[in-house]
Amino acid sequence: VMERLGQLVKEAIEPAANESALNLQARAGHVYPDRQCGNSRSASIQDDQGNVFGSAEVLNDEVNIYVVISMHNGYFLENIFANFGTTADIPVDGSSMVMEDFMFQDFIPGGKATYTVVFPTASLPVCNDVVLYSVVSQKNMFGQTIATHDSWMGANPVYNGYFFKYCLAACN
Repeated sequence: VMERLGQLVKEAIEPAANESALNLQARAGHVYPDRQCGNSRSASIQDDQGNVFGSAEVLNDEVNIYVVISMHNGYFLENIFANFGTTADIPVDGSSMVMEDFMFQDFIPGGKATYTVVFPTASLPVCNDVVLYSVVSQKNMFGQTIATHDSWMGANPVYNGYFFKYCLAACN
């Protein structure tokens, strides 16, 4: 099934038989591992002007990295794109990131105030430059969207966006 959303083309794919069920539960709400390795790190969800719309907690267990997102009151995640690895692993076309080629993508109809990205660590380096781009909607008390904002996790500039440095913690 293919649907065209503006310039974004999203393909609905059935999960592989060996895919973790946790990845399927991670679409909305807060998901934490049963056993966290090391300490978590926090980052703001903000636009390129420094306006903060929410926060993210980044942590890992033995097999996954978790980006646990909480939006401020009245703000909701509508689209989310995440890429893990080094800055050299970021899909680019010239000097711009290509979000459609990011490792993780989700379109969230109606938006969510809490959300968790769960991604396997097996192929990731120990230290990651996590790029998380999202479209954030601001809604009034009637649930109507009154504004949308492009937002990023972290404040380290790269190409036409930002990244957040996270090193996987060892599990003891």
